[in-house]
Amino acid sequence: MPVLSILSHQLKTAFEQRPDQNLNLIEKRFDSQQSKKIFDEWEDKFNLLVNTSLDLIFILDSSGKFILVNDVAKNYLDYQPDEIKGKHFIDFIVKEDTSSVNLVLNKVLIDKRSAKFTVNFLTKYGQVFPVELSCNTIYSKNKFIGLLGVGKDLIDKHRYETELQNSNQS
Repeated sequence: MPVLSILSHQLKTAFEQRPDQNLNLIEKRFDSQQSKKIFDEWEDKFNLLVNTSLDLIFILDSSGKFILVNDVAKNYLDYQPDEIKGKHFIDFIVKEDTSSVNLVLNKVLIDKRSAKFTVNFLTKYGQVFPVELSCNTIYSKNKFIGLLGVGKDLIDKHRYETELQNSNQS
């Protein structure tokens, strides 16, 4: 018991000698709790925005795996968002496009700039789904943490181009 009394006294003394630092710890904890609350509120708003879009929106982690996918994945790729989360981006790309996609994404990482390119996704049922993809890196404290992508459906555009070519050949 005397050991506990000694430790308790030392802790009390240390706390009294540095009130500014202890207050700072309390403020940091409060800030952390406030930040989490704000983050949770913004996450809800962000998810609402992401799931309102008619475009495919996703976030990849630093290893290229999906951490967020909006509900449009159901329409574009026939996958539920939860079926995609945790899987690697390249697993959903047509094999013929993988090397060019890797080149573009590496350029995005090196240049730290956004890029826009066409990519053919593979749906759950093996169909090719062309998408115009815009992507950009996500950094936190100068450290790469992921990639944000927005994909626009190109099926109608391809269909119109084919119809135009056919009408010009007639």
